[in-house]
Amino acid sequence: MRGSKPLSKRPAKRKRPWVRFVKRAVWMTVALMLLGFIGFTVYVWSVFNSLASRVDLLTEKQAMLRKEPTEILSADGVVLARLADERRDPVAYADIPKVVIDATVAAEDKRFWDHSGVDLTAIVRAVWVNISSGSVRQGGSTITQQVAKRLLTSGDRTLRRKIEDACLALQIERAYTKEQVIDLYLNQVYYGSQAYGIKAASEVYFGKDLDELTIAEAALLARLPRRPSDENPYVDPSRAKENRNVVLTIMEDEGMISSDEFDRAVREPVNLIAPKPNSALGIKRAHYYTTWILSELREIMPDEDYRHGGYKI
Repeated sequence: MRGSKPLSKRPAKRKRPWVRFVKRAVWMTVALMLLGFIGFTVYVWSVFNSLASRVDLLTEKQAMLRKEPTEILSADGVVLARLADERRDPVAYADIPKVVIDATVAAEDKRFWDHSGVDLTAIVRAVWVNISSGSVRQGGSTITQQVAKRLLTSGDRTLRRKIEDACLALQIERAYTKEQVIDLYLNQVYYGSQAYGIKAASEVYFGKDLDELTIAEAALLARLPRRPSDENPYVDPSRAKENRNVVLTIMEDEGMISSDEFDRAVREPVNLIAPKPNSALGIKRAHYYTTWILSELREIMPDEDYRHGGYKI
């Protein structure tokens, strides 16, 4: 319009220096995180590929777990001595009662039947619990990762070892069925009191075969591998009972047992047999005669290590 003043342009606002600094810092952080993620992914992939052949060792490890102790027998078949480095009684998967398997899954890895070796949900939950509590109170390892740690890796508490466990767990579940994995776990894990494997643990603590265990007894044994010395029922019976009840609660929540079974199990007292000083190993009868046999064997075959098991003498 005539006579109107021309519109003047408003001077552009200059961005404040701190705003530019914050934006640059954010972009740098995002870029570094992206590079770190890519680098970590490449590293994990290289570890995964480097461990492919190690899974084949499980067949050999499984054969070792199945090896019976060396036994010295009399002419009429009486066991005079059993020699081994540890108390271990191997058991086939078909002979493990369902309640024992359910209790183990409830205690160690309740999504065992669903995951592929690594449970991301459990890892996130464990990280959150540990951060909020300020201490390491939970782990996110699956049963398959524990098999990898106990049989295929060094057991060192390092990031490299944890990555190896996870990578091996994924590969184990590609090569083995779930039943084979839990069979490996139940036959090799340490339950305290010199008992390796679930069958030995049942005999050491309750003096029973596996098919005689109650739900409460199976739940108590299932929690022992976490702290087999400190929370051993012979050492701390009240703590062992608390742990048993935690497992029973999970079993009820997961529909493994009914409410009535849960109520009966939590009321059941812990009836342990008297601890025996490694009763399954060593000389059991005819001490002097058996000692003489062992000395003769050492002279005849000095290079044999009978404690590795498998011999019938």
